[in-house]
Amino acid sequence: MMMRKFLLSAATALALAGCSGTALQKPADPTAPAATSSLPPEVMYQVLVAELLAQRGDYDGAYKLLEPLVRRLRDPELAQWLFTLSMQTYDLKKIEAASLLWHDIEPKNPTPLRAAWLLALRQGNLAEALNLFDQYQQVTPESLDDDLLLAGERVAGAIRSKAAETFVEALLKRYGTHWGAHVAAGQILAARQQWDRSLAALRRALELDAPPQRVHPLLVRTYLAAGRHREGLEALADYVRAHPEDWQTQAEYARLEVATGQFREAEARFLAVLKQKPNADVARLALGLLRLERGDYAEAEQDLKAVLDNPITAQTAAYYLGQLYEKQGKVDEAIKYYAQVQHPKYQFDAQLRMVRLLYPRIGLKKALALLDKFHPKDLAQQIELLLTRAQLYQAAGDRAGALATASKVETLAADDVQTLLTLSALYYDLKAYDRYEALLRKVLTLAPDNPEALNALGYFYVEQNRNLDEAKQLLEKALKRSPDSYYILDSVGWLYYRLGDLDKAADYLRRALALQADEEVLAHLLEVEAARGDRQAVEQLLRKYDKLIAGSEMLGKLVKRLRQKP
Repeated sequence: MMMRKFLLSAATALALAGCSGTALQKPADPTAPAATSSLPPEVMYQVLVAELLAQRGDYDGAYKLLEPLVRRLRDPELAQWLFTLSMQTYDLKKIEAASLLWHDIEPKNPTPLRAAWLLALRQGNLAEALNLFDQYQQVTPESLDDDLLLAGERVAGAIRSKAAETFVEALLKRYGTHWGAHVAAGQILAARQQWDRSLAALRRALELDAPPQRVHPLLVRTYLAAGRHREGLEALADYVRAHPEDWQTQAEYARLEVATGQFREAEARFLAVLKQKPNADVARLALGLLRLERGDYAEAEQDLKAVLDNPITAQTAAYYLGQLYEKQGKVDEAIKYYAQVQHPKYQFDAQLRMVRLLYPRIGLKKALALLDKFHPKDLAQQIELLLTRAQLYQAAGDRAGALATASKVETLAADDVQTLLTLSALYYDLKAYDRYEALLRKVLTLAPDNPEALNALGYFYVEQNRNLDEAKQLLEKALKRSPDSYYILDSVGWLYYRLGDLDKAADYLRRALALQADEEVLAHLLEVEAARGDRQAVEQLLRKYDKLIAGSEMLGKLVKRLRQKP
């Protein structure tokens, strides 16, 4: 059987990541200076030179030219542009200096302070971060609770070090009587994967009379990220039933239903949200992703195109429209939508996907030449580029090139668990099984409870019919961590088939198939039912999943083989 991959499907991405409106805002143009018509001619000349440097991508040169002008002239608009340029340099010292300079020029402007306190925390300076946060809170028009919520959101998204947890403790010590501090703690602790502490903090916020509509969506997202889908459904069921008007929580709750395979319920809930809030484009986007996952391409296409005019959802919609057409083999349409993607979250991947789509037409040499024109902005993009290069070598049958490139990825990825999992799938496809097994064991030393890694290694042993006792331990642990994952249930079912317990095998495989109509799961169940000698069960499965079978060459061959058996 085919080894399952480590790629997030649309519905999985929806369940795990959600759709943040603020994360999809169009970024400021770093090449565009502020209004500078009042500046002297000699200064204007230097500003124009800086603008030209920025347009050519030389943000560092533009920053060095502009910074002394800002210090001398103390012009607020130039200070703002200097800060924008500093962000493009990816130099923390420049960003911090620009934000503090802007704050010095405009002490009542909250924006530079917001950047400054976050940078201080990122560099591990807790005392300075708290001091700057206090200054920020004094000049921002928002309430303290709203400021704390924003702080939690920003720290959760930007700070991955232990400093984030220290910041939580300091926030709770200083602002523990405010519900916003506990919501912030919940967000930050969730980003650190401390699920129990995160959930406890969010519940404490509710005890302090936090607005339920502000907290319950976060509770859902935490249950989703933790993989505790059933628990989340049960914990919020009463609230969701009693508050149909809280459309945001309803939409988030639908994602829990997606994660547990309750696609009909999720679709009905999304539709109810849209009936109540027709312009809830994030919910419509989520509905489109759900339908894309289910293979309802016509409806998914309609939903995704409906939100292309909303700047909050447009980039995500264009990205997934590209995937929709890619899945259908409509290469030109896929490229058309990938080419529209400009948001940093999706753009680099969309461009790499275009190269992969063009590869069969232009060949390996030209595809690699296109990749040579890419300029990764950070380590993550550098790794993604190398992975694509390795995949092209693999597609061209150049196993040596693929393995050599994959080795570079492994070195760069170091302790990046998700990248290492993706790389392990490439090793499997290349039949580099020793590397595959070793890499999964490395992942499990980094993340002993990671259900993907536990499942991958356990399933590998089951597939090879060796180390079955260890495979059982690995898969039981994976299932405990992620009890609603159809692919883990499938692995456990196939394990019991190898162990000769056909009744248990059929039970787990039917549970998996109920969650996801997956061709590999169906193939396993057909094998098991045939081994049990239950011809009636086999025929029932063939009738029920006739469309899935018709679209799968692998299933077609299996059915032919099973029917030839006496």
